[in-house]
Amino acid sequence: MECKNCQKQLAPSDKFCGNCGAKKISHRLTLKHIIS
Repeated sequence: MECKNCQKQLAPSDKFCGNCGAKKISHRLTLKHIIS
């Protein structure tokens, strides 16, 4: 998986990016998720 902020590779067990500190986002919210 890749960091959405800095594009550095993340390990599956990482919760935050070790490079920039951004929280790992495993899935994106879509309008469909918000409405249902």
